[in-house]
Amino acid sequence: MRRPGSQRAAQRQSRAELADAQQVVWTRDEGRCVVCAEQGSDVHHRRNRGIGGATRDLTAHAYSRLVLLCRVCHKRVTEDPAWGERTGLWIRHDVRPCWAVPLLYRGVWVLLDDDGGVTRVET
Repeated sequence: MRRPGSQRAAQRQSRAELADAQQVVWTRDEGRCVVCAEQGSDVHHRRNRGIGGATRDLTAHAYSRLVLLCRVCHKRVTEDPAWGERTGLWIRHDVRPCWAVPLLYRGVWVLLDDDGGVTRVET
C-alpha cells in the first residue's frame, strides 16, 4: 500500500530531475535548436513522456532522451512524427534505448549519451 503523499513526493522529485536535466541539455546544445541552430526555447523528449507514463520510466529525463528545439521545430516534430522519426527526434517506445538511436544534430548524425555528451557517427 502506498503511503499518503508519496505520489506527490515522486512528482516533485521527477520535476527536480527534469529541471536538472534541462540545464545540462541547454549547456550541451549551446542554447540553440539542434535542428536549425536558432535560439532554443523548448526541451523536447525524443521518447514521448505521455506514452507509458514518465513517473514509471526511470529514463524519462535521461540526457540522451532530451534535446533543445526552437518553437517552430518543436511544433514540426509534434505535427509530423514521421519526420521526427527519420531525424531521430521522435523515438517509439518499442525500439532501442535513446542513446542507441542516431539523431540528425545540426546536419550531422550523432549519438547522445547519458553523461551529456555528443558523439559523431558515420551513417
